[in-house]
Amino acid sequence: MILNVVSIQKTKKNEAALMEWVNNCVNLECALSDNNVVSIDNNFDSEKFYTENSRYRKQWIDIYFKSENMTFNLLLDLCSKFDSSVSIVSITEWAGNQRSCETLCLFPDGEEYFSAKQSGMTLYSSWPQYVKKVFPTWVNLGAI
Repeated sequence: MILNVVSIQKTKKNEAALMEWVNNCVNLECALSDNNVVSIDNNFDSEKFYTENSRYRKQWIDIYFKSENMTFNLLLDLCSKFDSSVSIVSITEWAGNQRSCETLCLFPDGEEYFSAKQSGMTLYSSWPQYVKKVFPTWVNLGAI
């Protein structure tokens, strides 16, 4: 299982469409399905699956979900749908004494502007800053 946070930059230009999209959980389910992302144990109907946050003087919608896999196409789809920067932070391993995580950030045109991957971190390793910024509202990082 992979824990994912997809962040979509909210702008004046895309705010109405973005808020309408995230307020209907069927849209996220369709986006995951259309991009061959296998969702696991997500109950989008009964719990809020997104938050609005401010980071780096920008407004972001952070969408939380669990999956078996992740595809680059989902990020490209969201970039083009909202003409916005999009990023994903994933925790891919946290069992036993190993931790792994990764991030990928795209400009509105789909060009990558940041990417990082950490693997083989021990339980005594601190999670990278890019993980700490998006996960605390959803997952207690100290517990995994």
